[in-house]
Amino acid sequence: MSPTRFQMTTWDEVVAMEMAEQYVIEGLVSAHSTLLAGEPKAGKSLITAGLLRSLFTGEPFLGRRVNPSLDGQPYRVALCWTDDAARQEYRDRLLAVLPPGAKPDLRFFEIRGAMREEDWPPLARQIREAGCNFLVFDVMSQALDGSLNDDHVVSMFFRGVREFARQGIPVLVLTHTSDKSGPNGWRPTAPMGSTLISAAVRTRLMLTRSAGGIWTVRVTGSTTGLSEIQFSAVRHDVPAFTVVASMTVEERRDAAVSRSRKRSGERLDRDEKLAQYIVQHCQGMTRAEAAGVLFRANPGGRKESTLRKELSGGTLSRILSFDPADKSWSLAGPLEV
Repeated sequence: MSPTRFQMTTWDEVVAMEMAEQYVIEGLVSAHSTLLAGEPKAGKSLITAGLLRSLFTGEPFLGRRVNPSLDGQPYRVALCWTDDAARQEYRDRLLAVLPPGAKPDLRFFEIRGAMREEDWPPLARQIREAGCNFLVFDVMSQALDGSLNDDHVVSMFFRGVREFARQGIPVLVLTHTSDKSGPNGWRPTAPMGSTLISAAVRTRLMLTRSAGGIWTVRVTGSTTGLSEIQFSAVRHDVPAFTVVASMTVEERRDAAVSRSRKRSGERLDRDEKLAQYIVQHCQGMTRAEAAGVLFRANPGGRKESTLRKELSGGTLSRILSFDPADKSWSLAGPLEV
């Protein structure tokens, strides 16, 4: 009987499975599928070479622990490449950081042209026959059978990728973000193309590089507790990195709350000073007149229309009391952050 494509799993089998997400590299590279996205020439292949070095040596990658094996087997990597001279680049980069005489268990598979749906089964067969248990696809955009913006094309690509993950072969897919700035000067941090690209993987790594040579990789995924890592390299072409800083999801959330509270406190301090000014200088004035006086006395601050709204129902109105009968102003009391 031929195997069905609809795999059944019993309740007992599901209960026996590992409850937590398994990682090839703790918090960074999923045991299923991972996306590494960045601008062209941002260093995605260099970072990947450093990752492969850690798989082959067992040394931490960007300070994160490497799972020493998959099902008891050492890592044998299949590198599917599309860029010109990719084999030579990976060779040179790995030779620069591996111990003398080391021979990494690495197989190169050249992807010539677009990957059509019928191309995936023979590729999978070759990779399995080579005994590979980790797959790198560098780079997705040059292997698609169509546009990055075409949902059908993207879905077909990741159906092929998912078959490897289902067979216990983790997959790392490299792709591009745009290098064009938007109207506000910010560059996109999401992968170019269909939103299905981000949705199709378990873990997403977004790589950026500052003018000062510091890389940042931001991490999102289903179970990772890691938020971002900042790191540098001794040389731009050698995949040996030094971690500058790292942050967990909890630390990032706590930092955001702290910044919000600080901004709120600073805003309330400014509001209380404005309220005191009104009590001292705006007795006998209407709200509109007080807003005008306050605006002229506070150049570079809030607009007069904004101050008028604040005195009529915003924060200032909650820390001031106004008696319209005699147009008198008094402090109602301080606000708490």
